[in-house]
Amino acid sequence: MKNPIKNKPDIEKRLPGTPARLTVLGSTGSIGVKVLETARELPGGRVEIESLAARTNWRLLKEQAVRRGTMAVCLSNPAAARALARAFPGAPFKILEGAQGLETLASAPGGGPVFNAIAGIDGLRPSLAALRALRPLLMANKESLVAGGRLLRAEADLLRVPLIPVDSEHSAIFQCLSGRDASEVRRVVITASGGPFLKRRNVRGATPAQATAHPVWPMGPKVSVDSATLMNKGLELIEAAHLFGLAPEKLSVAIHPQCVVHAMVELADGSIIAHLAPADMKTPIRYALTYPERLPGGDQTPSLSLSDISGMTFAEPDEKRFPCLTLARAALARGGLAPAALNAADEVAVSFFLSGKIDFADIPSVIEKTMSAVDDQLDGDPMSLEEIMEMDAAARKAAKSAARAAAL
Repeated sequence: MKNPIKNKPDIEKRLPGTPARLTVLGSTGSIGVKVLETARELPGGRVEIESLAARTNWRLLKEQAVRRGTMAVCLSNPAAARALARAFPGAPFKILEGAQGLETLASAPGGGPVFNAIAGIDGLRPSLAALRALRPLLMANKESLVAGGRLLRAEADLLRVPLIPVDSEHSAIFQCLSGRDASEVRRVVITASGGPFLKRRNVRGATPAQATAHPVWPMGPKVSVDSATLMNKGLELIEAAHLFGLAPEKLSVAIHPQCVVHAMVELADGSIIAHLAPADMKTPIRYALTYPERLPGGDQTPSLSLSDISGMTFAEPDEKRFPCLTLARAALARGGLAPAALNAADEVAVSFFLSGKIDFADIPSVIEKTMSAVDDQLDGDPMSLEEIMEMDAAARKAAKSAARAAAL
């Protein structure tokens, strides 16, 4: 399978260096806020914010929309949309609601890139809507790429619409692979900080506050917990396989606490290309917003110095201590709908943990029991949106049952 970045000239025709009219889905979350900050810092007003979407935080969404002169907003929670309409009856922007509202924003004709920073599987349908409307998709919605990445990749390739990854690791791989065929790749190494429990031997009794205290990256609660279990790296292996057409055996993880190297690509001749950058999400966000150009950010754009890279270390992950990584590898190897089931099980398990209903140490067992419960359904079609969503629902039901059985 050819690396999708091979067709770079075609991408440049469809995605000019300065996206003029941007839609940001998930604008009130940690990534969405950084997207708007990064867009504002670009020189010369390069980005116009056309529309914004959030789940429930209508107050921040209103503030963002007024500040940026947005034409339309959407709140996927209908009650939140009604609250905004009541609080701002003379709003200078259109207010949409629900899942259909997200798809309407994403598929608006004549629009520019869609930046998907939604958390969870809810980002899958608007991602497809954006691609089918021929709008370049700047993708920070990890769960959609895990559950429906093969479908999204196929749709992007069929319609020749750019699909630009924004996760720091996948942005790094994207840049290292640019212009190369996947057959030239011997292996890809995704780095991991190791999370807050890298040196902690017993994680039973760990609190949500401890699990979300990431040592390097400021992130939302769900992805922070995934980092603590190393499920985040497992999901990223699946994303990389889907995005870049790489076989599972060509993908590996290295523990790199310094978070300077974000990914490495070893080529067929044995040479290795590594991507180094400060641990700042604004860097991959800026790259996606301005691709194929490279533009500076604001005055605070960080820079690496030789002293930053003088003490770098790399180590193999201990999958006995971090079994979620093993579960993710198994789902990737199984294929079919296994990644969708894994993603759903993880979302449920993490939600139960964050709400204080299960122990941190029970997250892997809830996921493992879920995968066993839906095992006879995992060989479905990962190119079918309907089957993906059916598997998502079935796995969530099984995961809730497993989580209740493990409840504190």
